[in-house]
Amino acid sequence: MTKTLTLLAALGAAFAAPASAAPSKQPVIGEEASIPFPESGIRSWHADDDRTLWVIDRRRDWYRVELMRPCVGLPYAYSLGFLTRGTGRFDRYSAIAYQGQRCPVKSVVRSEAPPARKALRGSSAEKAEG
Repeated sequence: MTKTLTLLAALGAAFAAPASAAPSKQPVIGEEASIPFPESGIRSWHADDDRTLWVIDRRRDWYRVELMRPCVGLPYAYSLGFLTRGTGRFDRYSAIAYQGQRCPVKSVVRSEAPPARKALRGSSAEKAEG
């Protein structure tokens, strides 16, 4: 009986230690990333030009998406398709679908808000203070 309790206590400690010892990895700005659809998905997006797309997920994390080639008319798009090829993650192996075009992704990088969005926030704050 004592051996059984000792063994159970040792097993419990062995399984609990890795969980507490493993630090949670914090997202790093500028790091290649992927957006998991089951956990978060895409909340919104904004295109700067035919090759650059800013994406925000449901956790409000920003990503800068670079395309391999121009996706003509992207800045004027009202809707896009995010093609994940069945992986459930939007990453550098994914593509954007827009008006019959399939635009492959070159990179998905974790980012801060787009510069235009930051400028808008800054000017609003300055007006409120001034």
